[in-house]
Amino acid sequence: TAIGENVPTAVLAGAPAGRCGNQFSISADGSVLAVGADLSCAWRLSDSSFVGSIASEQVAIRDGHFVTIERGESTDVVQRDFQGRELSRLTLGPGPVALSPAGDRAVNTNDNTLLDLESGKVVAWDVPPTLSFSLPCFSPAGEVVLVGDGIFSTADGVRRFRLAPKGRLAASGGSELALARDGSRAVSSGLGRATVFDVEALGVGVVLGPPVLPDPNRGGIGASDLAISRDGTTLVYSSQGLAAFGLRLAPSFGDSQVLWDMRVELNLSVDISKDGHLAAVGGDGRALYDGRDGRRVWDAVPPPPGIGVPGQICLLDRLRLSPKATWLASSDYTRKLQVFRLSDAEPWQPLVELPGGCDAATFSRDERLM
Repeated sequence: TAIGENVPTAVLAGAPAGRCGNQFSISADGSVLAVGADLSCAWRLSDSSFVGSIASEQVAIRDGHFVTIERGESTDVVQRDFQGRELSRLTLGPGPVALSPAGDRAVNTNDNTLLDLESGKVVAWDVPPTLSFSLPCFSPAGEVVLVGDGIFSTADGVRRFRLAPKGRLAASGGSELALARDGSRAVSSGLGRATVFDVEALGVGVVLGPPVLPDPNRGGIGASDLAISRDGTTLVYSSQGLAAFGLRLAPSFGDSQVLWDMRVELNLSVDISKDGHLAAVGGDGRALYDGRDGRRVWDAVPPPPGIGVPGQICLLDRLRLSPKATWLASSDYTRKLQVFRLSDAEPWQPLVELPGGCDAATFSRDERLM
């Protein structure tokens, strides 16, 4: 169906070859490709006719035939007609590759080289061979690819954008990622909602969809903690077992805008500074985020070795920000209350430790007392 229309342009008949995949993409030559784990099928949009199917782990359609990746003793790029007859074969050697949706390029994921599948030659670019935040991600028609630390043109290997190493997009690991045609934006569909990133930004662009509400089918697990900024515009809540979310509140809660998410190994508690500029999440792990765009301020760190069993330790679920966001107090695995100065360059290095057990702290309004 065309975007903005209600009447289907084409209705595809069932494939006689068997059960096809259900992740659809439209190729440049006007065919429709349904990609599945076991069987990929193709239809022609002009007359809705089924034209062929093929079993391969990666498939594209180019110039009226299939382009597939076949792995054995070596990794080969094989072109086949819609009846499955082999037209050509290019041996790339050992190692996995990621095939472009256009079928004309591939990335060797062992050394981050870009391959021209017409000539078999390497396309020069400046991707570090060992640096990778995620598996390669191509735009829908293969014009650009996210690999290593940036977005590159597949035609000539020219860098279009550079990822911020500490940005949220780099931290996403490429999970369930889709790339815009020009490479300027990416969308992640993790956690059941579409999160849009400007690829060179540190934080989150926008999160689409309504707030995450408790699901009774998940055993009644719902919000485990709430915090709100002083002006009442930003609410942070922890959805236990999923993530913590920041919301720009609307008069009707269902109309509120999800701003960003934050998470640790097990998120139980949240807090937000009075001005809404900092947000904290704690549980099994603790982390600090920017409350305006969700960028990471202090990353979560793994627990030190030798930590005891539950019941003999405290979780890190008692994070409290002081009124002026000068201090952050938190329980620690060692059953101590730790106080951090937020202006310190080195994260999670306590200024003082007190025998606080697993209790939470609270600060006086002038921050003189705790």
